[in-house]
Amino acid sequence: MLIEEDRKKAATIMMMMLLLDYVRRRMATNGERIKRKKSSDVDPNQGLTAAANRLADAFAHTDYARLQKELRSIPELSREDIMRAMLLLGSEVKDANIFFQLDEDLKKDWVILYLQRKF
Repeated sequence: MLIEEDRKKAATIMMMMLLLDYVRRRMATNGERIKRKKSSDVDPNQGLTAAANRLADAFAHTDYARLQKELRSIPELSREDIMRAMLLLGSEVKDANIFFQLDEDLKKDWVILYLQRKF
């Protein structure tokens, strides 16, 4: 069983990944999803500040019920996505292994609970 600190780390990382994906999809033109690039093609820090600004704006203008629906509709995250999140957060890679023991619905539920407490 995960200790509370691990659960908080897990929720924080998943929130970042899910919400950045949410922002990318919202910012895409003509309703087209932005295709994910291979990690070797992308600088992990490129556009991080702009993404954070868009994320803050999305929260300011988004109905919570709609955000919750969007979070549940996001497809499964890859191992590469999670490792990239760990890199961006400056956490230890071993913490990412927490996620590989959980199913996607549980991960998303943690994120939603985290959002309810934070906002």
